[in-house]
Amino acid sequence: MKVFCVHCGAAQDVAEASPGMLTCQTCGKQFSRVLRPAPVTGGGGNSVVLTVVAALLAVPLVVAFIGIVAAIAIPNFIRFKMRAKQTECRTQLLTLYRAEVDFVAANGKPTFLVSELGSTPPPLSRYRYFLSEGPLAPPGAPAPAGATGFEAEAPLDGAVGVLPEVFAGGVTLGPGAGENTFTFACLGNLDGDSTPDVWSISSVSRVGAKGEAIPPGQPHNDVNDLSD
Repeated sequence: MKVFCVHCGAAQDVAEASPGMLTCQTCGKQFSRVLRPAPVTGGGGNSVVLTVVAALLAVPLVVAFIGIVAAIAIPNFIRFKMRAKQTECRTQLLTLYRAEVDFVAANGKPTFLVSELGSTPPPLSRYRYFLSEGPLAPPGAPAPAGATGFEAEAPLDGAVGVLPEVFAGGVTLGPGAGENTFTFACLGNLDGDSTPDVWSISSVSRVGAKGEAIPPGQPHNDVNDLSD
């Protein structure tokens, strides 16, 4: 039978009745008679091949997984950025609306001149703002006396269409049908296509295209550039 030296690993041919302590025939050192499995030789290449094959098989799975994650995450991230841009329009419309409410309270009638409201759009505005039909104040400059809105400071990508005259609930831009009623709007383009992003805010209650109630002073997305 074979046993192996615990010091050098050399195989020893010994009889079954050999004593417990043996002397290695190679290194001359003594060791207890402990049976060890013969060292594996010549088979290491197979394990390396298997490892390489497994790694190659895993690569397409990893690539596919990354592709799936990217397909889900990237559109959501782009949509999130566009919604963040829409926040500018909603916030500015609310600012203009509150300024107009204060003006009506002080003067008994609304104004549609931006110079009288004392409001300016945020820096690098992505939207045009309309109080009524008329000239727009240029970006980064004092509003002319007759300006009824603000031009966008950041370039509007794509072919932005004409601002609709009628918004949710049938209201029109500028003076409303009733005394001291008004509707403001903004227009931008978020994705560079031919569809604009249009929002409006009115001093009257409205009903949206889906039958939803739109109370006074609430910005409404009349044309959604994210879905249209």
